[in-house]
Order: sequence, then C-alpha cells, then structure tokens
Amino acid sequence: MSYNFHINIKNSHSFFGCFLLILLCTNVWAQKSITPEWLTIENGLSQGFISAMHQDANGFLWFGTKAGLNRYDGRHFKHFRDSNIDITNLQNEQIRSITGSTDFLLIGTEGDLYLYLPKYDSFYPFKLKFGIGDIFKVDDTTFWVADTALGLHKLSLTQKGNLIGENAISSFSIEKLIGASVNPYFKLRPFKNTMVLFRQVGDHKELQLFNVSNEQFQALPPLFEYPIPSEMKIGYAVLENCIIAYTDSAIYLWKASRWQKIPIPYKINNALGLPKAKKLLLSTNDRYLLFDITSVQTGQFQPQQAEHSILTPKTGFYNVLEDNSGNIWIGTTGYGIMKLNQRKMAIQHHFEGVSIYAKPFVSQSGTVFIYNPMNESKLIVPGNNKREVQKIKSFAKNHRELLFLQNTTNNELWSATITPTLIELYRESATGFTPFLKIPIDFQYHIRLFAFTPDHQELVLALGTKIIVINMLQKKWIQYDHGLAYDWLCLTLSSPSTIWLGADQGLLAIQRNQQTFTHKVYTRKNTVLTNNKISAIHRDTNSPTQLWIGTKGGGLYNFDTEKESFTKINTTPEFPDATIYGILEDTENFLWLSSNNGLIRYDKVTQQYKHFTKNDGLQGNEFNTFAYAQNKKGQLYFGGTNGLNSFHPKDVKDNTTLPKAMITDIAINNIKLHDSIAPEYLQNLQLEYRENSLSFSFAATEYTAPFKNTFSYYLEGSEQPWVHTTTDNRANYLNIAPGVYHLKLKTANSDGLWNEHFTSLAINIRPPWYQTYWAYGLYLLLMGTSVISIVKIREQRINNKREKEKIQLENQLLESKIANKQKDLVDLANSITENIKWRDYLIQNLKKIQGAKGQTKNKYYNELINEIKTKTSIENNRVAYQQKIDVLNNEFYDNLLEKYPKLSKNELKLCSLIKLDFTSKEIAMIQGIEVRSVYISRSRLRKKMKLSPEVDLVALLKKIS
Repeated sequence: MSYNFHINIKNSHSFFGCFLLILLCTNVWAQKSITPEWLTIENGLSQGFISAMHQDANGFLWFGTKAGLNRYDGRHFKHFRDSNIDITNLQNEQIRSITGSTDFLLIGTEGDLYLYLPKYDSFYPFKLKFGIGDIFKVDDTTFWVADTALGLHKLSLTQKGNLIGENAISSFSIEKLIGASVNPYFKLRPFKNTMVLFRQVGDHKELQLFNVSNEQFQALPPLFEYPIPSEMKIGYAVLENCIIAYTDSAIYLWKASRWQKIPIPYKINNALGLPKAKKLLLSTNDRYLLFDITSVQTGQFQPQQAEHSILTPKTGFYNVLEDNSGNIWIGTTGYGIMKLNQRKMAIQHHFEGVSIYAKPFVSQSGTVFIYNPMNESKLIVPGNNKREVQKIKSFAKNHRELLFLQNTTNNELWSATITPTLIELYRESATGFTPFLKIPIDFQYHIRLFAFTPDHQELVLALGTKIIVINMLQKKWIQYDHGLAYDWLCLTLSSPSTIWLGADQGLLAIQRNQQTFTHKVYTRKNTVLTNNKISAIHRDTNSPTQLWIGTKGGGLYNFDTEKESFTKINTTPEFPDATIYGILEDTENFLWLSSNNGLIRYDKVTQQYKHFTKNDGLQGNEFNTFAYAQNKKGQLYFGGTNGLNSFHPKDVKDNTTLPKAMITDIAINNIKLHDSIAPEYLQNLQLEYRENSLSFSFAATEYTAPFKNTFSYYLEGSEQPWVHTTTDNRANYLNIAPGVYHLKLKTANSDGLWNEHFTSLAINIRPPWYQTYWAYGLYLLLMGTSVISIVKIREQRINNKREKEKIQLENQLLESKIANKQKDLVDLANSITENIKWRDYLIQNLKKIQGAKGQTKNKYYNELINEIKTKTSIENNRVAYQQKIDVLNNEFYDNLLEKYPKLSKNELKLCSLIKLDFTSKEIAMIQGIEVRSVYISRSRLRKKMKLSPEVDLVALLKKIS
C-alpha cells in the first residue's frame, strides 16, 4: 500500500500530526498491488454477468452471460443471441457452461445443451429437455454433464469424422448415471483422476470425489461434526494436490487425506484455483487476493501473506480462465470481465493519479520515499522493515525539504534537510535520526543532487554553481565553485575523483585532485551531441570508463571517457523515443530507459531493444525527469505522470506465445459475406468480376496486449510479399482485376515475435464472359476465319485487279498496235505524198532547166543541185543523233571515266558507238569522217586504255554499264 503526504506550508504541523497518526494506525498489507483491465458492455460485451468461459482450439475466447454468448478476438466481441428465425443459432441466452474439442464446442444453457460447429458457425440443440448446470471435460471424446435436476450424464463422441449439419448430433451418445444427485450450482473441478463436486444427500450436501475412470463416487472426510445443510454457504476450489473448502470464517485445506482448518480475518465470496499460474484466487468484500502455491500448501492465508492484492468493490466472481499465454480472466457476477496478465502482475503501480517528478529513495528493505520540492508532497511505500518505516515517517513529519540516503555497504540510513542557509545531515540511530553535520550555504535551489562515492566514504552534493564534497568519516567538507549556473538534471560518479553532471546546457565533467578541482563542458559545439539537454548519466557496470548518456530529444549516447568520444545509439526512426529521462542497468546488463513513450529495454551486446507501454502495466507512456532509482536487489523504479512503477526485470517475462492468424470477416463491395463456411475456415473464394472490392478483418489470438499485436499481409499475384505491416486489423483491396490471387497473413505478438506459419485464402475473381478462355477461343476462331476471308478477298481483289490490268494492258497494246499501224499508214501516206510532191517538184524543175538556155539554164541547174543536197543532207540528223547518244550514255560516261579518267569527250562518244556494235564504216558515216580516221581513233583508244591485243574492246565496254 502506498501513502501520499501533501504539505500545506501555512499549516503543515497540524496537518502532519493528524495525518501521520492516521497512517500509523493503518494496517499495512505488504503484497504487490495490481491495476487490472476491465471488459464490460462498453467494450462490446453483451452483458456483465459472466457465467462461463473457454478458449477454443483457434485461440478465441468464449464468454457466456445471462444475455447470450460472446466470442472475443482481442479487439472485438461477436455476439450469439437467441433467434427464433435461424434454427442454426442459439435458442437460449442463459449460458451456464462452455467446453469442447478441436472441431466443436458444447454450450450448456438453462434450457438445453447445444453443439456448436465453428467451421459452419452453426448451433444444433441436443433436445435433452433439461437445463445444464456444468460440463466437465475428460478428453476430446468424453464429457460429464450435470443437469439442473441433480442428474449426471456421460456424453460421448461415438462416431469420429467430419461433423456436418444437424446430423452431427447423431455422432454423440448420452447416458444418465443413476442416483448421482449432483448439485448443479457448483462448478465441477478436476482433482487428479477425479472431479470434485457437491452431492445432494437428503436435506444436506456432501463434498465428494467422482472417479471418471470407474464412474464411482468417493466421500471425503466430513468437514464438520454435523452434515452440511443444503442452504449453508460453502464453496470449494482445487489447486494441484490440494482441495480448499471455505466458509465465512475459515478455510479448510485437504491434503494427505485430512482436513486442516485455518481461521481467516475476512469473508470469502468465492475461490478458484489457477493451475497454470499455481495460484489461488480469493475474493473478499473489498478486494481480490492471490496466494501462491507455497502459501496454499502451508496454509498461509492471512491478507499480508497474499502475493497480490487487487482493491476493488467489484469482488463477486463466478469463474476464472487462464489463456494460452497465462493471462487470467475473471468472470464477475455483474461487472464484466477482469483481466490480469503476467507482465502487469510483475509491474507494480503506486500513487495512481500523482505525477512523480523527483528521485525516489529506495531502501534495501523495500521502503520507497519521494519528496517533490516542486509541490512539497511526500510519498511513501512501506517496506518489510517496520522500524525503518516508522523512522522515515517520523522524520518526514517534522521536516520540510528533505531526502534520504543509504550506505549500501552497511545499510545505514542518512537523511538531509535543506533551507536557504543550511544543509543538515542526520545519521540513523536506534530511535530515529540524530544530527550529524551542518553545512552553511548562501543560496536556495529546488534542484539539488546527492550521491555517495563508490566507496561510500564521501557524499557529493551539487547545488547551483557549487559542488560540496563531504568526508563522512572526518565530518569535513570542501567546496568548489565552477561558476556554471546551469539547470542540473543528473549526477553520477565514475570514480571517487570524477564527478559527472548533466544539465539542460550540456555535460559537465569535474576532476578532483585532493583539494583542487578542474572541469570541462561537453556540448553540441565540441562533440557529436545533437542535443545539449543531458537528462540521465549511467556508469556502465562492466566498463567504468563507459558512460551512457540520455538526452531530452537527442536520444541515447555511449561516451568513452578515456577517448572523450560520443557514439549515437540506435539512430533508426523506429526507436521508440529520442527523449531519455532515466537509465538503469539490471543484473543481466540490459539498460532500462524511461522516455515519453514508455520504457525501453536495450541490449548493449546485440543492440536490440524491447518496448514496453501502458498496455504492459506501466503507469502510462510518459515518464519524468529525476524519477528513477534502483535498489541493491535489482528492483527498478520509474516515475511518470500517473504514478510510480516498480518491478524486478527477471519477473518481466518475454512474451513467447505465438499468435494464430485468423481472417474473421470478409466484405465484398461493402456487403458482409455470408457463406456456409465461416471466414476462419474458408480456403477458397470464388467471385464474379463485379465483386472486385474486398475488405478483411483479422485476429491474432494472443491476448497479453492485443492492440500491440502486429499483422503482416499481402495479396499474392497483385503486390510484393509482406508489403503491409501494421497493428490495424483491417485490410482493403479495391477494383481488383480478374485473376487468381492468394491473400497471405501472418501475425506477431505484443513483443514482436512472429508466427511464420501464415494463413492463406485463395481468391478467384472470374472475368466477364467476354474475357473468358472460351471467349478468347471464339475470338481466335473468328479472327482466323476473318483473316482467311480477308486474305481470300484480298487475293480475289488482286487477281481481279491483275485480270483487269491485263485486259487494260492488252487493250492498250491493241490500241497501240492499231495506233502504230494507223501512224505507219499516215506516215506512209505522208511519205508518199511528200515523195509525189518532191517528184513533181523535180519534174517541174527539170522541165524548167530543159527549156532554159545559157546562163539561166546553169542557174536553174545549180539551184536544183543545192535543193537536192539540202533535201538529202544528213548532217542535221547526225548532230541530233549524237546528242541523244550523249544523253542516254551519261551514266556510262561517268563509270568509264572513273576507270579511265584520261579519256577525251570524242573518245567517250567513240566508246558509246563501239558498245552499240557499230562497224568502223558505220561509225565513219555517223560521224561524217573517213573510215581510216576511225581506225586510227580506235588504235589510240586501246593504247590510252592500256589494252592488250587479245582484249575484246566491245565486250569490255558492254561490261561497263
């Protein structure tokens, strides 16, 4: 139990006198306090009276109430209520018991027994015509059912195989045990090879054992000298080899075949054993008590002997469940479900609602004292040493600004008070604290830091600009004024002569040599520090020259004091926080860091970290400056905005339970899927092309901190593997193209441990008819037919065109022949006409010459001769012919010159005529020269072309195009 003192300065003496008197008269219970979680109707629970609980093979939690059945996946409740329409749903909402096997659940209600098939999400009644009190599971095929009419029935699965539909009921047989008379309002509890029960005998009841092997009852020794009346309030619980019976005034412990009566100072409402945790849970009028197995076996049931205490008025409970991770679920009688997880049971929470902004003092006996100079409040958690607690309380009553210290070598306590002008040290005495030393001061600072040197012979104080070192043996002190008016946040000594101070302005190192001091400041200007606000300094346990430096906003650093080098630790964006308020090191050499985002456990060797938050039992996610401490036994203390946490690191177990990945809901185009098979069991989804927008809800059936469970998934065939990793348990895929896909899902628990066995759902989105294979086949057939038709049509068109062109060409040729013949006729006619005209002209001129005489005759004769020459001259034709030859042989000339560049123009013309196979005589006639000149020109040409006699000039020229 924790205490909170708050001093009103104006009236502190009267307040403290009365308040402390009350505290000293208070009965202090020494057990650990727990802050549980609650699940109620506000969280989706159908009703607050929890009458049955069960965890199925998939890891889902089932809670029976008086208003239906609930399935819980860690984030949401699914309700199963009475339905008069759907015969596959429950027909009775009064749930009394839940148990089952891998393929089915048995749901006992006040009206009937139901078989639930998870794969088909359907209920089927056994139609037994009686209500169910409780169901006891022997194994996966054998169950004992207590009915509300005192009967006991053996239910057996006689036909193994696939249970489908209403016919699944026929796979079971049920047989009533004659003369059982079992009280149905007490839970049937397992004890070795038997079950513990109350058997009704006349007007009284007897606590008996029922052997499930030989089906025989065995009476236990009587609890009292008289029979137990039926109306008497009495209950029982079982834990390992102990049977515990209880009344309002005593606990009866049965072991070694006898009862041991243990008086108790409280009234028990209910008690149940927790076999996994090896604890016994009791509820009283104002709290729950958890006793470990040792206390149970030795009969230690006093309140202060309880391992845990949960103070709450909501103490009525009916049943309890331990899930696969060891979390404890308590079903209350009207208040909902109380959850305790093992990690939260290891982490204690003190002073809820109080912001802790000062360094806690922790004694070796476990007493915690905190004085916050900002609001002058005093907080105390009593330890095991009552005398020590008394001394601390008494001293705190009479002094204002104070603190406590302890010499861990001899466990001697010290206290100190501070005023604006004086520091007073007090030493522990037999009755309290006695004055030891007074040190005058001339300044007042709220923030003052104290630390013993490692040998505990000196006490170092940091106040304002001064360092005071007190020799505890000689009762002397020396003072050093470094002149730095910094805002000091932490103090550490790495050796008796080396003092380290952290401030908002940087890191200060003070080196002492006898009576002299030197100092050096490390900041962003002369180091790699990214932030000057040094909020925590820790000397490494294994390496005294290594310091761990926490900053406000710059993260964590390692500082090598010999090399004067800083190394930034874990610069990844995923590191939980860059503000480090406190650093403590546990016995396994892990660093524990308090921050604005929970606690961080850092492994110095592997450089890996684990993140703890409010979901793990912390006072909150935000912690404070100064508020951290550690005792000699390794207990760690961290203070934040909502109180103080304390724990031993070895008790904070890693979560090793692998969550199972489940798909719990599927929506198609925003319409929830209702299939004959439940989503958790669905392996294949066949959809039409318009059903291409899908939504999924996931569950990870591990409940330590379910909202920290992580999901990783991807749609194979559409995206890269494991592209989505998130704590959100929903996924959406829009406008998926037709095709075959696989949704793959895996999960990690709250500690980041992944279950690599993934869940897979095949999804086939069928294409529209015009995109199916047969449609594509038809398209190919049509395309092939079309291509063939097009080819044939084109061939026909080409043939027709060719035929048409042939006809046109033939017609053109015919027309050309006709035209040529006509032209020849015309030319012949013109030639005849011209010849006739020329003949008549010659005859006329000859007659004219014949008739003339003398000079006139000669004149006529000469004129006729010239006219004949002109008419028969070939010179014009020769020139025109040669011009055409030149035009037609331009390319020939170029090729010839390329080979024989020295040829003249006349030689080129001669070559063109030789190429045409003209003889020398014909060439002479064409060129109008002598035949001899042609021979000479040809000879010169051969020489210029450097041709041997055997070379055929004509053949050579023809090869040149």
